[in-house]
Amino acid sequence: MKRWIAIFLLALVGLTAVSPAFAGRRVVVRRGPHRRTVVVVHRGWPLRRPLRSVYIRPARVAWRVAPAVFLPMVV
Repeated sequence: MKRWIAIFLLALVGLTAVSPAFAGRRVVVRRGPHRRTVVVVHRGWPLRRPLRSVYIRPARVAWRVAPAVFLPMVV
């Protein structure tokens, strides 16, 4: 009984791995030739917006930068 369950699970996994190979291929439909067009860019494009106001305050706590500590190798 256990052998049949194992065989069934292996067959199920095998079918899920092989199923994309049997799936239908996508067909790309191209509708007529693509024509080149002229791109017109008017004045004022790209939009220019004012920069956001930023408030800079002094840090509340003084920061201390410590060097990295390298420990000796353990043999």
